[in-house]
Amino acid sequence: MLKVKQVKREVSKAVQETREELKPFLEKLDIEKISKHNRGYLRYAQDPVKHFIDGELIRYLHTVNFIYSYFPKSTRILDIGFFIPVVPIGLSKLGFKVSTIEKLSYYEGALDKIISFVTEKYGIKVIDFDLFKDNSASLMHQFDVVLLLAILEHLNGTPMYLLEITRQIVNPDGYVIVEVPNIESLSKRLTFLIKGKLPYPPFEDYFYSEYPFSGHNREYTISDLKYALIKSGFDLVRLEIFHHNALKRRSLKGNMIYILELIGPASWRPNIWAVARPKSYHKRFERHHDHEIVKKN
Repeated sequence: MLKVKQVKREVSKAVQETREELKPFLEKLDIEKISKHNRGYLRYAQDPVKHFIDGELIRYLHTVNFIYSYFPKSTRILDIGFFIPVVPIGLSKLGFKVSTIEKLSYYEGALDKIISFVTEKYGIKVIDFDLFKDNSASLMHQFDVVLLLAILEHLNGTPMYLLEITRQIVNPDGYVIVEVPNIESLSKRLTFLIKGKLPYPPFEDYFYSEYPFSGHNREYTISDLKYALIKSGFDLVRLEIFHHNALKRRSLKGNMIYILELIGPASWRPNIWAVARPKSYHKRFERHHDHEIVKKN
C-alpha cells in the first residue's frame, strides 16, 4: 500500500491538473443547454469553474484518494453520470482504466468537446446509454468498481432500479461507491429551524425546468442510504460522513456552523459516502473503526 502522504500528494496533483485542463472547456460551456432540466445551473454562468469544480474539490479528492490507496491499476472503473468528469480524468492520470455512462441527449451537445478531449487524451470510454430504458445486458459484470457519486438525490423516484442495475453491472466480487448529500446536516437543520427553508432548490428553478427535473429531488439520511443499499442486495463495507467545504472566508455565522459540523457528531456533516458490495461474497476489506479501513492479505 502506498504511504498516506505520497497518495495525497499524487492525488492532489492529478486532480489539480484536471481542473486546469477542464477550465477552458467550462469557461466556454453552453450553460443554457445544460440548464434545460435544471435552471439552477444558470447561476453558474459567471464562474463555472468555481461552482462545478472548486466547490466540489474535496468530494472529488475523497473518492480518488480512496481508490488510489486500495485498488490496483488493473481495476476497471465505471463512473455513472459523466457531466463534469473530474474523477474519471483524475483516476486516468493515476493509471486506472475508466469508463463513464451518461444519457447525453440531456445536454444537447454541450459536452461534446469535453467528451472528445477525454476520449482522445485519456482513452476514457464514454457510453451514451439510458440505464432505465436501454438493455444493460452488455454491461453485465464488466466493472470492478462502480461509482454513484451525487447521483441518487437527482432521481425522479426510487433508487431501487438504479441500484439493482448497478448490482448487475459490477463484478460479483466488486465494489460500489455511493455518495449523497446528508439532509440531516447541522447547517440544513438550522436553516429550516431559523428560516423555515427546506434543503431543496428554489421553487422557480424546479417550476421552469423541463421534465424530468435533474436537480435534487430527494436528499438522504444515513439510515436512508443504509436501507437503500441493503434492500438492493448490497453489504455495507464502509461508511463515512464528511464535509466537502474547507474553512474559508465566509460569514462568522457560516464559519461557526462549519466548525460545529466538524467537531460535532458525524451526522451533522453534509456528505454521506459509502462503499458497498454485492451480498454473499468474500470481503476484501473490513471496518477497523469508524474512519479507517484495513486491507486483508
